[in-house]
Formats: sequence, structure tokens, C-alpha cells
Amino acid sequence: MRSNLIALLILIVTAIPAMAQETAPNDPCGAGQSDYIRQVAGPETSGVVHLMRCDGVNWQQYMTILADGKVGIGTDAPDAKLDVAGEVKVGNTGGSCVAATEGALRYNTSSQCLQFCSGAAWVCLVATDPCDPVNSPTPGTTCSDGSIYAGLSPDGDVPMYITPVDAPSLMPWNDGVGAGDEQTDNSVPKCGWPYTAIGCISGSANTDILISEDSNNTVPGSPHIAARYCYCLGKPLSGVCASDPTSGAEAYGHDDWYLASRNEFLVMEDNYESLGFEEEDKYWTSSDVTKTQRAIRISFIDEVEDRLKSVSELVRCTRKN
Repeated sequence: MRSNLIALLILIVTAIPAMAQETAPNDPCGAGQSDYIRQVAGPETSGVVHLMRCDGVNWQQYMTILADGKVGIGTDAPDAKLDVAGEVKVGNTGGSCVAATEGALRYNTSSQCLQFCSGAAWVCLVATDPCDPVNSPTPGTTCSDGSIYAGLSPDGDVPMYITPVDAPSLMPWNDGVGAGDEQTDNSVPKCGWPYTAIGCISGSANTDILISEDSNNTVPGSPHIAARYCYCLGKPLSGVCASDPTSGAEAYGHDDWYLASRNEFLVMEDNYESLGFEEEDKYWTSSDVTKTQRAIRISFIDEVEDRLKSVSELVRCTRKN
């Protein structure tokens, strides 16, 4: 009887298989298992769950859940409830922010900011540029780059910005060389009554034309000094900017400055004090009146007049975004 009992115990023990070692991250896998997915868990891994993929050489960790509930993506040793080794892309379902969703995160594509739910409203996590349209800036607002928000352009309500300071010296519209100020600027669209022509509206288009004339150095009236100053602000010292006409003036991180048109300056007129202008100051615009002598200058005491191109006036640069 005793011998039979011993034999039965031996049979039971030998019938129980030894627990195999579970696969762990970075263990080798065969080429034939490439792109296989494996999940391991249980007592053999001390309660840790691994989700892995075979890359044809080793098992690569995709996700790990520790026994204490911490989840790691891209790491097998998470240090927080959710530990992601890499970028996280957050979307937006358009859901409302209510008490039940307080603390939720989403990305707002319109304001381009990460938002959290306060329990009552979605709030941007980081401060945005004061001049960002989402903040409804008013003319005179200082932007994060140091430029000044100047209002909406007359050619499509595009936000305009100006430098906070004038050019370091007074400048003529063109160089006044040759027949005095009788300089011919054939390519620039002329600006006259009823002031709806492109030459009255788009300073960027005017500036581009004036600079193209400067670049060939064969057009009477070149160089167009006031326009060239704004055009070269922030640009490399080459081509028409090789002589550094800006003398290293601050460009506020941008290289798309231009000399504003007549109508663009008039947009700024209602808020000239907030923009840092003095009412008696006189500024060149890029708007041409005639192909010979005169271009438009503007001041902020309701004075818009044509002026000899060889006369030196103040210059303030503008850009649109």
C-alpha cells in the first residue's frame, strides 16, 4: 500500500510541466515571425503585461502595463499612470466642456493651441501671440515678435503689422539723380481718383515692382530708396540689398516688409496715436502719382498729398500675414 502511494505521488509530480519563461522585450525572434504580435502576462511576469511585435530579429515592446496599473507606450518601465516615449497627437471631437469632462485635453485647429476643459469652457494651455486673430487684437497691440498690429488691409482684410520705429533717417522716394526729380517710374500702377487702383491699395505689389526696377539699374528713378529700405529689412546682404540700406535695423524676425500704400496708411490713420505716430509726421507711401515727379506722402492730420520724389521724408515699414 505504501509503495503504491509513493508511486502515485511520483506520477503526479512528473505529470506537472515546468512553467516556461515568458517572452520579454528584446528577446530574439525568428525572421519567420516578422510582424507577429505577442501578448505575455501572468504569474511568470509578476503581473506585468507586455504587448510586443517581432521586427524579424527581436521582440520590440509596444505597450507595457505594470502590476500597479502604470501604462507605458514605447517604454517597458513607465514612471507614471501613462508614460509615452515619443510625441502624442491630440485631436478634437468637437465635444462640449462640462463638469463630467473637466481635465480633458484637445487640440483646437482654429486657434492652433492645446486646450483643457475647465469644467465650464475649453481654455488654451499656453499663451498665444497677443496679435493672433483668436485674441481679437486692436490696432496698437504689441505682438510677441515686437512688431505692432496695425489693422486689416484694404485688399482683403489681411492683418497688417508695422515696425514700432521709423527708419533711422529721412529718405527720398527715389535718388533724384539725372533730371532733378523728373524721374520716370513707368511700371508702377498710378494712384489717382477715385483711389481704387492697385497702386493705391497694395503696398507689397508696389514695392515688388520698384525693387524689380532697382535690380536692373537701367530704369530712371532707381534706386527707390524708401521702398528698398523696407524691402531689404531682414533680408541677406545680396542683390539690391548688398549695400545694407537698412544699416542692420531690427527686422523683428521677418523678411517680408514693404512700403505701405496710400490706402494702407489711411487704415492706420484712425489709430495713429496707438500705433506710435505723431500727427504732424509725414511718411512716404509706395503709391505713385505720376511717372515723373511726384509720389504720395501722408501725415495723420488728414493730409494726403503728392510730393516731389527727391524730398526726404519719414519711412515706416509694413508687412501682412
